[in-house]
Amino acid sequence: MENIHIYKNNSGISYSVYPPQTFLTFEYWIYMVPQYKPQSVLMLGYAGGTVAGLIRLIWGDVPITAVDLAPREDGDRYDVNFIQADATSMPIEDESFDAVSSTCVLCHAGLGRYGDPLVEDGDLRMMKEISRVLKPGGLAALTFGPVAEIEEFVRVGTFHRVYTMKEALRMAE
Repeated sequence: MENIHIYKNNSGISYSVYPPQTFLTFEYWIYMVPQYKPQSVLMLGYAGGTVAGLIRLIWGDVPITAVDLAPREDGDRYDVNFIQADATSMPIEDESFDAVSSTCVLCHAGLGRYGDPLVEDGDLRMMKEISRVLKPGGLAALTFGPVAEIEEFVRVGTFHRVYTMKEALRMAE
């Protein structure tokens, strides 16, 4: 377990876990991997371009493609190729990106909250899609959303999944 890193928020609740060679949290990507120089980045969940701005600060003019269910409304502020699509079934060729970023999308995938189709295992399908579009040796930086030291996985309607530590570690493998 020494190669598993766990970030906790101010209240002490775990919210992101990762094994360094597989899926990385965005925070790790920003602070610990600035020397990594991807040639292409896929961003899941556009969220007004905040993450695109951070990617630009770190890697400059790297091509960014964003996938989000919601239409993009802010113009072309960060020069992002935008695809309106579902992260559980992306219209993207295999092994297309050197890096993938997703901040708090996994816990919502397939729940229908944002107009996406109801897919019980949407989070697992999203992880498979990330693996499919990521080039060999590429990095994926994701946050799971809520990860708590609780006994059982909780699904809060169409709003959120709350992962147990055990479940998050299993998914990150």
